[in-house]
Amino acid sequence: MARYLALCLALAGASAGDAHAQSGTAADAGSSPDAQLVGQKLRLLNYLLGSPTGERIRSGGDANAKSSLAEIEDMAARAVEALNAGAVDQAAPLVDKGLKQFSFAVKSLKTDTQKEDRVQQARFEELREGVRTFRKSLLEAMAQQPDEAIKPMDTEELNRLVNRADRFAEGERYEDANELLSRAYEMTVTALAKLRESETIVYRLEFASPVEEYQYETSRADSHEELVNVLRARGAAAGTKSSLVDRYLAQSRDLRGRAEAAANAQDFETAIELTRKATDHLNRSLRLMGVQMTQ
Repeated sequence: MARYLALCLALAGASAGDAHAQSGTAADAGSSPDAQLVGQKLRLLNYLLGSPTGERIRSGGDANAKSSLAEIEDMAARAVEALNAGAVDQAAPLVDKGLKQFSFAVKSLKTDTQKEDRVQQARFEELREGVRTFRKSLLEAMAQQPDEAIKPMDTEELNRLVNRADRFAEGERYEDANELLSRAYEMTVTALAKLRESETIVYRLEFASPVEEYQYETSRADSHEELVNVLRARGAAAGTKSSLVDRYLAQSRDLRGRAEAAANAQDFETAIELTRKATDHLNRSLRLMGVQMTQ
C-alpha cells in the first residue's frame, strides 16, 4: 500500500504538470490548474480512506492509527468544503497533509501486522511441538492396548488437521494454521487423558514397584491438568464455572505438592494416594467444562 500511495502521488504530480501546460484550456473551462490538481489528490485521499487498508486501520486495535485516520477524514471533509467555496489555497494543504498522514498510518499498520505475524508464528511452533509430543505418547499408549480395545481418537482426522496446518504455515497463514493445531492439540490431550484413565482400572495392580506406580499416577495427573489448561484457554470455564475450576485446580496442585514431598521421603503409598486425589479434583474441573472422564 505504501508503494501504491507513492505511485498515486507521483501520478497526481504528473497530472498537475499537464494541467499547468494546458492552463489556457482549464481557464476556459472555468477551473484553474491548481483546483484540478487538488481535486485529483482529494479523490485519491477519499479512495484511500475507503480502501481495504483504510478499513483495516479503522477496525484494528491501534488507537493512535485510528485517531490519525479520524483526523484525516476530518481534513478531507474540510477540503471538500473549501473547494466548493473556491478556497483552493485552504484545501491544498489539508489534502497534502491528509495524504502524508495516511502514509504514516499505513506504515504503523504494517509494523503491527509484522509483530502479530511473529506472535502467530511462535504460537504455531509451540502448538506443533505440543501436538507432536502428545501424539507420540498417545500412539505409544494405544500400541499397548488389546486389539479389541476402543481407540480413543481418530488418528486419520488428527493427521489431516496437522497436514493442513503445515500447508497453511508454509504459506505463512499462521493464524489459520493455529486454529487447526488447537483442535489437534485438544484432540490428543483429551484422548491421552481418557486412555490413561481407563488404563488405571485395567493395569493398576501390574506395576513393578511403588515408584513405577507413582510415576504413572504423576503422568496421568499431568495429562489431566494439561487438558484443563487447554479447555480453559478455549473459554470452556467462562462465567460462573471459572472460580470453581480455579479452586479445583489449586486444590489439585496443593495435593500434588504434598505427594511430591511424600515421594521424596520414600513414602510412595501416601504419594500415590495424594496424586490420585489430585487427579480427582482435575476430573471435577473437566466435568464442569463438559468432559466426562472414567472414574
